[in-house]
Amino acid sequence: MINFSPAAAARIAQLRATAGVSPELHVRIRVVGGGCAGFSYDMYFDRARPEDAKAEAGTESVLLDAMTIAYMSGTTIDVGPQGFVFQNPHAQVHCNCGASFRTYKT
Repeated sequence: MINFSPAAAARIAQLRATAGVSPELHVRIRVVGGGCAGFSYDMYFDRARPEDAKAEAGTESVLLDAMTIAYMSGTTIDVGPQGFVFQNPHAQVHCNCGASFRTYKT
């Protein structure tokens, strides 16, 4: 489904500890409309919903909705100098800053 590098899993755990996030909250990753290329990624701590799929990132549970799975299946999440890096095999075009993508070339 979605893979996390050890560095990304450690960074998520570090963010949780630093912010004092409750253990009942999970990391939610979403694909949302926006950005100069069409779609962007959104990550935040949230409660699980019955319709969520779950992935694992080290000791963290990651929540994904159906649209996100469709656009991110096979993605590897890592950490780079500017934060999380999404290596998404569905992304055909990225904007210059790397914050958004689209799934077709024009």
